Formats: sequence, C-alpha cells, structure tokens
Amino acid sequence: MKKKKTLFIILLFLLGFGFLKSGDIDFSGYYKSFFIVFDPVDFSPEESQPLSGIVSNHLRFNILSNISDNLSFQISYDLIPKIEDKTGLTGFSDILNYSNQYRAYDFDSIILPKNFEQKGGNFALYQNLDRAYLRLNLDFADIYIGRQSVSWGSGKIINPTDIFSPFSFNELDKEERRGVDGVRVRIPTGDLSELDLGYIAGDKFRFEKSGFFIRSKFYAINTDFSLMVVGFQNNLLLGIDIARSIGGAGVWFEGAYVKTNFYNKDENKISENYLRISTGTDYNFKGLYLFLEYHYNGAGAKSPEEYLNLFSKDSYRVGTVYLMGKHYVNIGSSYQISGILSNSNIIIFNISDSSVILSPQLEYNLSENIYLSIGAFLGLGKSPSYNPYINIKEPYLKSEFGTYPDMFYSSFKVYF
Repeated sequence: MKKKKTLFIILLFLLGFGFLKSGDIDFSGYYKSFFIVFDPVDFSPEESQPLSGIVSNHLRFNILSNISDNLSFQISYDLIPKIEDKTGLTGFSDILNYSNQYRAYDFDSIILPKNFEQKGGNFALYQNLDRAYLRLNLDFADIYIGRQSVSWGSGKIINPTDIFSPFSFNELDKEERRGVDGVRVRIPTGDLSELDLGYIAGDKFRFEKSGFFIRSKFYAINTDFSLMVVGFQNNLLLGIDIARSIGGAGVWFEGAYVKTNFYNKDENKISENYLRISTGTDYNFKGLYLFLEYHYNGAGAKSPEEYLNLFSKDSYRVGTVYLMGKHYVNIGSSYQISGILSNSNIIIFNISDSSVILSPQLEYNLSENIYLSIGAFLGLGKSPSYNPYINIKEPYLKSEFGTYPDMFYSSFKVYF
C-alpha cells in the first residue's frame, strides 16, 4: 500500500509539471507567522497550570496554469515550521487547521524530525499538498478533478451543512479551506442557479471513509435557496440554506438533519440522529458591521456533566460537531477604525451553562500586502475540577467555555 501511495503522489506531480510547461503560469502565495500563548484553566487552587506556547510559520506557494481556454491546473503547497513546548497542550495546535479526514493518499505531514512523536521534541517541519486539481470548463458544466476546496453555508460562526472541511470558531487561519480529494461537477441551470454534485474520497478510496453530495442552488422570490443531500462515512445529511436581504439587513437560515449509521449499517451501532441550525441577521451601520446568530446543536448535551460522553458519538468523531451545549447566541462586529487599522470582535454565549467566549482582534496594514494583527480568545465560565470523592483523575466539567484555556496571539502576514 505504501508503494501505491508513493506512485499516486509521483503521478500527481508529473501530471502537474507536464501541464505547467504547456500553458500560462501564475505564481502567488503568502508567508504567515503566528505566535500563540495559552493560559490553561486551573483545576484546583493547589494545582496551577503553566503557560504554554506555539510559534507556527506558514509558507504557501500557489501555481495556476491556464493550459487552454477550457482547461486549467492548480497546485498549492504549504511548508509549516512549528515550535511548541512540552506542557501537554500540543493538541491545541489543531486551531491552525492541519488535520483532515477526506484524502485518499497524502504525504507524511511531518518532514522533520522523522521520530518526532517518540522524541517529544519542540520543533517540527510540516508539509501540506493542499491543492492539486484540474478544472475543465465545458459549455454545460465546470468539472474539478483532484484535491480542491469543497464548502458551503451562510452561517457566520457555525455552518451545519459544511461537513468536509469546516472551520472551528477558534482557528486563526481561515483564509483557505483544507483541500479534499474528489471529483466535482457544477452545472449551471439558470442565471443564479446551479446543480452541484460530487464524490469526496476518503482514506485509500474506501467507501466507508468517503462522501458524496448533491446540491441544488436556485434563486426565487428575491431569495437564495440551497437544498442538499450529503453522505459522509455511513451518515446521511439533509440540508437547507436560505439567504436574502430584508430592508437593508441580511438574513439567513442554515439547517442540517443527520441520520447516523444510515447506509452500510453496523448492527452494533445505535443510530443517534441530530439536527443543527444556524440562523441570524447582519447589518452595516455606516462602516460598523454587526451580526447576530442563534445556533441550535441537537447533538450537544443539556448539562456540563454530560459533555465528556459526547466525543464517542459519530456526530463528534466524523460529523465535525465540536460545540458541547445545545443553544448558542453568537454576536460579531467589525469596524474600520482608519484606512490601515481595523477591529473585529466575536462573542459566543452558551445559553445552557452560561459560559462565554470573547474574541477581540486588531489588524494593522503595515504596507501593501503586509498585515500585523493581535487578538485573544477568552473563556468565561465555571472552571472544571476533580471530584475528591472518586479516585479517578478525570475532570468534572461545570461549563464549556470555562474549560477552554485563554489564548493570546499575534500574526504577521505577507502576500506575494
């Protein structure tokens, strides 16, 4: 199987470089540096947790070759040198979105050192072949073959219908959706409508690790509608996305009902169907942009005592659900303070346990294509603790966001 994987990657590059020689080539990319400090929650007054930090650099190269009027090819490759300490918070490096389920074959993500996990070192060099696809423009359809971005949804913080490469609220780099392997066909059916369908390949092309989608988008009564059926890892999602403008304000409704263990049924698994909804409104008040969103998470728990039991469920393992409560109110704003300085803020309130995430950010445009930003994710809520009456070192959660570490970060971005 390792030989097949190597052959697959070699053929991919040979195909790409062959096309690059035959047409116009456009180079672009960026360099981003993130410095992140975590202040973890103390479980008890006697047990103080030390600060933890990550320095992650992200160098991306994009190559687009227009082979002909109807055929193009894109490659995007990332190099990610990262330094993190040994305090046990390395799992939070996933906020930089380096993990993915929907790739048939891939490079080893760690280039150096080869025995990183065994050594427990501080430095690692990661890689990511993030785009490698052909786009064929035909009279009746656009066809995408290879590693590409597949995402949708009008929700501002949580997108219930976005299954294949969603963002969590605390990911710092949301510019590029993680590439997935697949074939996608987009067929125009009107001026503002299309039929979008495709197959997304999972590990080694195994069907039980893969997904598919059929999505219809159309415009009626001054409203954008999207209806979709999405299969992913033996689960079936029925989704709807509605967006329109009312009196200068934007409104949206995005919902997804998931039937777990739907096809190729495992008799040992219990189906735990769930509904997720994000609905809200936004408005621009002469430069001050505001949005308000409500999210219902049917896969979540009613009380913090049940939170830890959630992560064994399919909704959390493969359904990309990560919030633990049932009901949320999300508030966001952005404001251009000056021509080179902007501010954005996010508030996420878990109604079920009264915990809150606050996320302020300032971004400064140093010069053309160069940006510097600082920000934080601050969790407010009851802190977890250990139950002194049970001889098990497992935290007792009292709220969701009171369990998160506070995170402070800076970023430096250069585009070329």
